Amino acid sequence: MEKDEVIKVLEEKFTESEFRYLDQRKSFSKIHILWMEKQGYKKKILVKDYRPSYDVVHEYKTQKAFYEKTKNSSKINCPQPLFVDEKKNLLMMEYIEGTDLKRLLKKPKSIDKNLLNKIIDSCGDVLAEFHKISKSKNFDEDKDYYRSSDLKEEIEIPIEDVKECGLDFFCKPYDDFAPQNILVKNSTIYLIDFSGEDYIATPHLDLALFKFKLNIIKQYPFFKYLKLNWWDKERLFERFIRRYSKVIGEEINEQDLTKIDYLEKHMIIKLKDVFENKHSTLKNKFIRWYFSSLFERTKNV
Repeated sequence: MEKDEVIKVLEEKFTESEFRYLDQRKSFSKIHILWMEKQGYKKKILVKDYRPSYDVVHEYKTQKAFYEKTKNSSKINCPQPLFVDEKKNLLMMEYIEGTDLKRLLKKPKSIDKNLLNKIIDSCGDVLAEFHKISKSKNFDEDKDYYRSSDLKEEIEIPIEDVKECGLDFFCKPYDDFAPQNILVKNSTIYLIDFSGEDYIATPHLDLALFKFKLNIIKQYPFFKYLKLNWWDKERLFERFIRRYSKVIGEEINEQDLTKIDYLEKHMIIKLKDVFENKHSTLKNKFIRWYFSSLFERTKNV
């Protein structure tokens, strides 16, 4: 939708408010940023404009459930969802000013180590609290699958393997629990970009994706070649998963770590296939070289 159309939809819904358009961005959806003003009170809002096939209502319900669970917390939260239009596939929420974790970790210069530890602990808190909403140990004998855009194909979830894990439960995956979807504002962590997908898996999928994304960040040249290693990905992930285990109330064992590593390797395979199947341009050759050490881990998979 164009900006005038978006403003018209919002003015019809919020008849006592005025809207001023600020900016437009593109990602998976078109993002509109506006000021919303009512009787002298002004709030910055964000409107996601999705393609027709996307389940925007499910994203709204998922985000609303998490917001209601965490709205009184000073440590973890998410933007308040304000309005969903199923026919036009629009989702409106408050706009949060903050810096995403990916940007913080990409800095060549280190941030305060105590601050980083608090952020990583809060990442464990926020994912565990999200999983608690749908956590269940009622095992359905019908086989289910790990499904993710970061996997090359669906991977079967063997029920008997899950029962041997410390994290022996099913839950709704966040689906893209990545540093770029974790905003840091003062001392609070905000989850953004909830999923419209509706399926059940084990928590290992989200844990593996977080580990995979940390590895991706570590491929940036100033970490990989200039040795500016002010944070260690293994230590960060170990701290994160230890905190997650504490908050979710389950002890992680070797079977869990094996499953996380297995899923992460399949995410690397998907990334590798994407660039191997592209034309052999100079840019794609550079990208394959750029990720070469990461791709080495998939040789025996």
